[in-house]
Amino acid sequence: MSLFFAYCSIFAALLSGLAALSTERRLPLLRITHALLGVTFRGRSGAIENARRYVDSLFMPVRYHERLRNVVFTLLGSSGLCAILSGAISLATGRVLTDTLPLGLPFLSWHVRIDALSGFFLCVLGIPLIA
Repeated sequence: MSLFFAYCSIFAALLSGLAALSTERRLPLLRITHALLGVTFRGRSGAIENARRYVDSLFMPVRYHERLRNVVFTLLGSSGLCAILSGAISLATGRVLTDTLPLGLPFLSWHVRIDALSGFFLCVLGIPLIA
């Protein structure tokens, strides 16, 4: 369970970084979203128009930056919460958990190990993320 929360923490932190990078890319994101809606609702013109109106309201320039800021901070807060949960579980159980993911360079996978020391640092680093 500790590894699951650690992976959730990493995933939420990466998503918050992607959301922060999209600050000045409102119009390209709107075009991509409209294209995806056309593919998703193929043949249902009423559903496409309703979805486009909703998406247009989300990407209005007046509220876009405020919504994006809220998304980034929510993702960072959830990343911190998952880090604290992962660290607390690993500190409470005292077990050493290891995992290998096929990410990174070819023939060099990503090794993850969570023990008591990494659990402590996950808790320490998760607190400022929530704040």
